[in-house]
Amino acid sequence: MARKAGIEGVEQVIIDLEKVPELAEEFAKQAVDIIPDVIRQAKEGNGPGNRKFKPYTKEYQKIKDAASGEGKRFMYGPQKGGQHMLDRKNFMWEVLSKTSVQLVWTASGKQGDYARAHNEGLGKMPKREWMHLKSLTVANKINALIRSIVRDRIDIFNHKYWK
Repeated sequence: MARKAGIEGVEQVIIDLEKVPELAEEFAKQAVDIIPDVIRQAKEGNGPGNRKFKPYTKEYQKIKDAASGEGKRFMYGPQKGGQHMLDRKNFMWEVLSKTSVQLVWTASGKQGDYARAHNEGLGKMPKREWMHLKSLTVANKINALIRSIVRDRIDIFNHKYWK
C-alpha cells in the first residue's frame, strides 16, 4: 500500500526521483575498480573476446626491448622508464548522459598519438585493441555493478513508498 495518495503523493514521488543521482554518474564513481581489469587484459596481450594480439615483428620487438629495457614491458613513452601507456592515471570514466558512460584514455602528446595508432591499427601499426570492455571478466563486473546500482535505487524507493 502506498504511503501517500493523491496529487501531493505523486508530486513527492517526482521530487524524490529527481533527487536520485543519475545512474551514469553513480556508475562512473563506482566503476574505478573495473579499470585495473581493463589494464590487466591489455598487459596480458588480450584484445576483445580474449583474443591474443598479433605478435610484433622481430625488428620492432628489438626496438621495443631496447627502449624499455625488458621484453615484457610495452607501451612506454619515448624515454626509457617513461610513464606506461597503461598506467591507471591514464584512464577515467566520462559521463555522456544520464544513462551513458564511456571509458576514456587521457594521456596526451606523442604517447597519446602512439596509443591511438596501436588501438586503431593506424599507419604501419597492427591493430591492438587494448582499450576495450569486451573481456568476460570486465563485462561481468560491469553488469554486476549496474544491477547493484539499480537494485539500490529500487530498495530506497520501495522503503519510502511501499510497505
